Amino acid sequence: MAAWVVFCGGAAWGDSPAKVEATLGAPTDFVVPDYMKDRTELIPLFHGVKVYRDIEYVPGASKIPLANPAALDPVALKYIQAGGKTRAFDLYVPKKVSEKMPLVVYFHGGPNRGKKEDWIPALVLLTKGYIVASANYRLRGEAAFPASLYDGKAVIRWMRAHAAEYHIDPDHIGVWGHSAGAWMADWMGATNDEPTMEGDEGNLEFSSHVQAVCSWSGGTMALDSGKPSELKYIDVNKTAPFLLMHGMKDPVVPFSLDKLLAAGLVNAGVECTFIPVPEAGHGIGGPKLEKQVIAFFDRHLKPESAGGVTEQKDLAH
Repeated sequence: MAAWVVFCGGAAWGDSPAKVEATLGAPTDFVVPDYMKDRTELIPLFHGVKVYRDIEYVPGASKIPLANPAALDPVALKYIQAGGKTRAFDLYVPKKVSEKMPLVVYFHGGPNRGKKEDWIPALVLLTKGYIVASANYRLRGEAAFPASLYDGKAVIRWMRAHAAEYHIDPDHIGVWGHSAGAWMADWMGATNDEPTMEGDEGNLEFSSHVQAVCSWSGGTMALDSGKPSELKYIDVNKTAPFLLMHGMKDPVVPFSLDKLLAAGLVNAGVECTFIPVPEAGHGIGGPKLEKQVIAFFDRHLKPESAGGVTEQKDLAH
């Protein structure tokens, strides 16, 4: 399926506000994670990135009793029991910033495991003029759905409440997720401005509306309780534009689920780009897919710079 590729640059560096450091402490230097060490073309571009770690968007949330500890992966359970902040995020700020910059919040995979420090493909956006957040949310064993969705929306409201402190453009916020994180991103985009799915986790005077959704290996399905999927909430006047990417040989989340979601979005008149990834399984990624993601976010979060569009059709290699 056709998609678009856009390249853009950053802006001028501005000093970190003193208010931020007084509230959250000074940021730390970014350390390139092991899974990106072979991306030699990116490493020089990460120079100067700063990281604010463990920002709790729901203070004290890690002290809430677990709903079903047996449902958690042992590693995830150990992380939580050791005080891991399960409703917190890390914020990555590039060296070059302007007064207002688009933000993309990434949600990790794993319905019963995973944490914000794991694989974060969204870090590539730091080299393209974005601020990036990687967020934790309540896992399946911590609380039943829609708790995770409430968490995701709480992250977005927190970002808007503190936008001026971090150079965030509150009118241009996107979400990106993989697997369980993609499923939550799907729900966030589908339920924009839906009060029954908002939750009440702080900063309710701010909107949780997202302007774009990138979903890797996600899709729609009925909940275990038998409640309808996110397709119920799709509204052409509210639902965010979607970019769906899915491995055609995914053994974990069926490829057909994203086809179903794409069809529902298109039938409702919502913009949706669906990119099947030939021969790929559940763990998709790499530079060619990243270019499509950058192009998508540029078109929706950087409308003033989304020019020079070219078409890219071959994702097989």
